[in-house]
Order: sequence, then structure tokens, then C-alpha cells
Amino acid sequence: RFLMKESIFNSKIRLTDNLLAIYNALNDKTIFIAKNRVDIDDLSNSPALTLEQLKANGFVVEDSVDESRNYISYTRTVQNDTSAAHLIINPTINCNFSCWYCYEQHTKSKMDEETINRVKRLVYRIMTEKKHLQFSFFGGEPLLYYKQVMLPILEYAGHLSEETGGTFHVNMTTNGSLLTPGRIEELKNYNFNGAQITLDGYKATHDRIRTPGNGKGSYDRIISNIHELVRNGVPATVRINCTCENINDIHNITESFANLPKEQRSLLSFDFQTVWQEGNKSDISDRLNHIVREFVKQGLNAAKSSFREFCYADRRNSCVINYNGDLYKCTAIDFANTERDGYISEDGSLIWENGSLEKRLASKLKNKPCRACRILPLCHGGCTKNSLNASDGYCMYNFDERQIDQVVLDAIERNIQFGRTNKL
Repeated sequence: RFLMKESIFNSKIRLTDNLLAIYNALNDKTIFIAKNRVDIDDLSNSPALTLEQLKANGFVVEDSVDESRNYISYTRTVQNDTSAAHLIINPTINCNFSCWYCYEQHTKSKMDEETINRVKRLVYRIMTEKKHLQFSFFGGEPLLYYKQVMLPILEYAGHLSEETGGTFHVNMTTNGSLLTPGRIEELKNYNFNGAQITLDGYKATHDRIRTPGNGKGSYDRIISNIHELVRNGVPATVRINCTCENINDIHNITESFANLPKEQRSLLSFDFQTVWQEGNKSDISDRLNHIVREFVKQGLNAAKSSFREFCYADRRNSCVINYNGDLYKCTAIDFANTERDGYISEDGSLIWENGSLEKRLASKLKNKPCRACRILPLCHGGCTKNSLNASDGYCMYNFDERQIDQVVLDAIERNIQFGRTNKL
């Protein structure tokens, strides 16, 4: 029998005097177990039968396993994978809305013909190397220049795909107001595989925030366009911005999707984000647990925001191309007032200035406390931009065990929702 030890990625949450929830962040699994079935201080001392079950689910591992080193090695593999490429393109940083919480300046801007041609030359480099290419259109509102910027790039990629056998997909982050049935149908010809669309609460609240130039609200139009997406088999992530003002009516959004057939509802995902200026984040977080359950009860996929997926900015193969040809690694910035990381050259090469790319990648997991943190497989060491600029250690949860426990509780809630739990 091999010597065993408890996984460093376990979290133990006491539910009652006799019931324990144990969550493993590496395997994203939860078990509910009576305290008398295990040694709470060290699961590897549990009775033989229980120990075998714990081992099978990754809650205990062989003593020779270095989980931290293995996970860091896996992270580096993901980070440096260049078998595919991800281009995030800003046709503009302007927008047809002026949401109060948006940090963008919404400068009048449009990618010009010369920059479009540089992007095309980059696309040629990627697709002739037979790498898969994911386009993500961002902004600003990318659909402001659908015909002038988006479509020419996608048409070029379509022709190249036929010539070279290279493959590509396209998705976008949009406010959803400028989608039309015609555009959705056209985008499907270019392997349209998803859109993220934001709502600011239920109809009345949303319409107070998002009113275009005609003075009318935008909620009904955006909901109609989301329906059109899923009717066409295109997945949509509905990001709901949460504030103290709208938190009490967000559950009513379920009414807007109640009549969709089950197969169309399955293409929807609802992601809840507290806006960054909101001061009462803990109050909103508590309320969101109930709201998520309401969405799930209505047959909708919903969860509080999770960082389990690797951030695109942490991958060598990913870049953001601004409308003027400047390069960045991240979209969560004010493009008008942030120093660029590089530029796209005339021949379509990516030129990273001042070692910006290598510095960003090297900052991943440089923080020693991250390497043995119990939720490392969830946050992957947090934001590399913040880690790069931190001089005295960095944790996206401020090393606060209460915040980390809340992340674990949210993960357990998701596991219950998706049936990833066991009882021992």
C-alpha cells in the first residue's frame, strides 16, 4: 500500500456539527461526509474503505506526488501552447451607449484600411501555418463597424480557409443592440460560435441605463436578439451587471426566456458580475446565491462568476489589436489612456515593445503564496497584470480566508447544480 497524503487543493467547510463538505479545486469535486467517517485534520488517516474513495476522487494522493509542481508545469504548458491563435480585435472603442460604469472613453474611432490590411497579413501567417484561429471582436461596440471592419476580415479568413485548409471561428462581446437576423445568418457562414451580451437588470432598470439616441429603452430589442441567436444555434453568454439598485429585480429576467424551447435555453449561460464601482459587494454576493437558484429552477444555466478557465491574457498565443494597430494583452483597460504593449507591423508581425510579452508571461505564479494555495486551480494566481505590478506579494482576494471560503462555497453550489457531488 502506498503512503498517502491529503491534497493541498482541499477545502473543508463545516455545514453542521456532524456534516462536512470537502471541495477539491483541482478536480472540481465536492463530497459531503459525516465527521466520524474521516480524520478531519488529515484525510489520509481515514479508514481504508473511505480512503480508497477519497483517493479515487483526488482528495488524497500518493505521498510522492508534488501537486504544486505538477500544476505549475501544467499551467506553463497551457500558457505556452501555440497550436492555435486568438486575436481579439477592436474595430472601434466608440459605443452607441454611455453606461455609467464603463471605464472606456468611447473616443470616436474606426480601424482604417491600412490596419485592416495588417490584420489580414497576420491572419495569412496564422492560417497558412495550419493553426486554428479564434477571432473575438471587442470594443467599444464592435458592430458599429460591422460592414466596414468585421466583415472584410472575416471574408478574407473565409477565402484563406478554402485555400489553405486552415480553420477559424468567430465570437464577440457586444451590447446586443445592433445584432440583426441578417447579420446573425451571415456570421454563421464564418463559424460564429458565441456572443457575450450584457444586461443591466430587468427591463425598467436596464432601460434607464441603456437608452440609445432615440430615447427609447433597449431591453426588448436586446432580448429579441438573444432569442434570435439561440434560434440559430449560436451559444450566448448573458452577463448581468449587478448593483444595489437592480439586485432585487434581476430574478425577473427569467421571464424573458421562459417561453424558449429547452434546446434553445441550453445554449444560454448567465453570468453575474458586480460592477466594479459598487461598494456593497458582500451584500450583493449573498443575494446572488438566491438569484442563481431561481435561474436554475427555471431551467437556465446560471452561476456566479468563476475564474476556473485560464485568462486569455495569460496565453502566449493571444493578443488584443486595437483599432489603430496598437497591441495589448488585456481588454480590461482604458485603451485611450493605457500605454500600448506593442504594435502590428506593416507585414502583419506582432512587435512587442520593452519586453512586455515576456514580462507578462513571467509574472504568472511568481508569487510564492499562490503556489501552495488551496484554490490555485480556480484563480491560477490571479491577474498577471496586477501580479506584474505588485512589489510585496499579491492575492486577488487580499489573502482573506473569508473571501477564499466564499469562492469555495460558490464552487460547491455549482457542483450541486451540475451534479458533481458525492456522499461518503
